[in-house]
Amino acid sequence: HIPCETDIRVNAERIPVDDYSLCILLGNLLDNSIQECRGIRPPHSLFINISIFTSGTEFVIHITNSSNPEGHDKNDFEYTLYHGYGIENVKKITKEFDGTYMFNQEKSTYESAVIIPIIE
Repeated sequence: HIPCETDIRVNAERIPVDDYSLCILLGNLLDNSIQECRGIRPPHSLFINISIFTSGTEFVIHITNSSNPEGHDKNDFEYTLYHGYGIENVKKITKEFDGTYMFNQEKSTYESAVIIPIIE
């Protein structure tokens, strides 16, 4: 029950990562977004916005999702169990393809982006 909007404009031939790496990137980023949304209670809104595109020089995965405005208890076992390890995989793959991983945490929004250059 998480509203999800997508904007996907990809030329598949220009994706500069192999299928396995792409699955790891998308799987971990989306899993983190879903887990974050699952911890949010009313009256706070839920959303996940996904934008994936290729431009002339870059492949971009940009995900924005709602975040718990009350923060998290870092001693919460379930929270620590499901957060952290996937981002290390995202960072590793992004670095392997000479890309950049960025994130921004606001009070009620979390934003992440993977930008990988398209080298011809």
